[in-house]
Order: sequence, then structure tokens, then C-alpha cells
Amino acid sequence: MHKFKNGNLLFFILLFVTVGYVLFFNINDHSNRVAAAMNGPLNQKIGNDREVRLPRVKNSSLRSKEVFQNDPGQNQNAECEERIKRQSESNEIFIQKNLKNMNSIVGPWFYAERGSYSENLNEVSKQGKFFLALARAGLLDGLNAQVPLDKQSAIGLLKEVAAEDPENSAPFVFLSVIHEADGNLAEAAYFRVRAEKSLRFDSYLNDFISAIFKTIDSPGSLFQAYSLWATTPIPHYKEIQKLIKVHKSEILAEQLIAKALDPDNNFPDVNWSPVEYAFGVASLKELGKRHNLPNLQNLIKIKKSIVPYDSFAYLELEKTCDLSVFRPATNAIMEYFDSAN
Repeated sequence: MHKFKNGNLLFFILLFVTVGYVLFFNINDHSNRVAAAMNGPLNQKIGNDREVRLPRVKNSSLRSKEVFQNDPGQNQNAECEERIKRQSESNEIFIQKNLKNMNSIVGPWFYAERGSYSENLNEVSKQGKFFLALARAGLLDGLNAQVPLDKQSAIGLLKEVAAEDPENSAPFVFLSVIHEADGNLAEAAYFRVRAEKSLRFDSYLNDFISAIFKTIDSPGSLFQAYSLWATTPIPHYKEIQKLIKVHKSEILAEQLIAKALDPDNNFPDVNWSPVEYAFGVASLKELGKRHNLPNLQNLIKIKKSIVPYDSFAYLELEKTCDLSVFRPATNAIMEYFDSAN
């Protein structure tokens, strides 16, 4: 059974507030991944050690655990953390329901905190095959579990995904990335052209995130959902950005931002991907195109938020250590999925 560490979740939420961008209630750890992925070295495990990567916020009560440890109010903060932990511990059933939902898309190796997975990696869904292919090729950032590299297996899996979802450019893009890295330029060019002729780019991250949030029914379960969501591995988008820049593929860059620019897509990470938009915009700017596009934070503000931003909720959480302050966000997300069914 997969176990999640609730003890540090309060700090994750407080960290999200200080460096995140406006989301349901204005938090998203993927913004930190965007910054790390775009500025960090290749193949950096973005999803790990958030507290090391996140910038310190000076003169703020919303600070990282490292700062709390040297704070005179450490004991009070520890008590608050325990209260939050107790409120979320009652949602073990929720976690198990979510594991079932997630396993229907991709196996536990994808979201496991640790462990070595060398056998029984027989994914059957197109999403699972895609994620496993990226793991086999070393193109999945934030993966905590150990999955043996196998480039030929990755190529085979990506071809299977392409056959099942031929209008999706994502498998073709990563096939091009793999072949180009190996110096197989003819194959790389072939798959790049196939990607450019496809209708859309879909990394299937939205499917996985949706599975996490579909069963929330309380602020405590929403808290648990964010703990799962914050550690989700992501494709190595920096390689796509490199491919776009080298081959001046404006088409692929446009595919990365298409979902975000659809006015009907207002649920970040569920029906559009902030991290893909960020890389798409960066790629277009490198090509000297679309300078009028809003940056990620402004796009979130432009779009109609599912849950109005209420900064007082965070202040109340610090004062009361009561997750009920997130009841409006919980209700709004539940209503979204009820209406979508």
C-alpha cells in the first residue's frame, strides 16, 4: 500500500502560497517545477526536495520548514501541523479510492515515493504506456521510483501509443527526441514531421490529475489530493523546447499552448496544463513569435477561476489550523466534476 507523509503537507501548502500562482485557490506546485525545469540541468528530478529548491521568502509568516525550525514559535507551528495531520488522517478511504482511479491510468511505479520497479511493468492503457516509455527513456522528471532504462522498450511503447492515438503529437515528439539524441537523424526528422502533422499535443497529465480530484468530498480529502498531485512526475519538457528551437518548429510550440488558450478550459491541470503553456510560450519567444501572449500568472488571472481567490483562507489556516477554511474550494471542485459527469 502506498503511504503518504501528511506531516509535511502544511508546509507544502504554505510554500505553494508564497511561490505558486493563482489556481483553484491559487496554489500549484507545478509552477515550481516549471521554474526548476526551465532553469535547472537536464534530467533533474524536479519533484523531489521542494524545500531545497524553493526560494526563501523573507519577512513573511508563510515560510519553509527550514525557517520554522529556527523560529521561536516552532512548538506552536508543530502543534498546528499535528492538528492538520489529524484532520487529514481520516481520509484513508479517499486515498485508497484514488489509488484505484490512478491505477486505471498508470501503475503505482508512477506515483510511488520510492522502490525499485524492474518487473511487472505491463501497462495496458495508452497513458500508462506513454509514461512508462518516458521513464524507460529517462525523460520523466520527478520520478521517485527506480525504473530501469531501456531505450528500445521506450521506442516500442511510444509506437504503440501513437498507433492507439494517432492524432496526438506527444508520442511522435518523444520518438523524435530519442532518435535525435542517438544520432538517428532520418528517423528523428520523420517522427518530428509526424508530430507537426498531428492535431494536438496531449501528455495525458490532465487525465492523471483528474483521477486524483474526482473523489474528493471534504477539505481533508482535498488536502490529501494536493499531497498526491504535488509529487506527480512530469515529462521532460525541456527536451521538447530544445527540439523546437533547433528545428524552428513553431507548430509544436503552438500545440503546447493550444489547450491553455481555449476559453472553455478554465481548470488548470485538469483540462489544460500550466507547465506545457509555460514551455510553449518560452519556445515561441525563442523563435521570435507571439510576443503578445500573456505569461502564465497573467493567463491564470485572465481565465475565470473556478474558485475565487481568498487570501484570508490562508491566514485563517495559520490561526485556526482548521482545514474547513478550504470548504468553498472543496465544494467548487466537487461541483465541477459532478457537472462533468
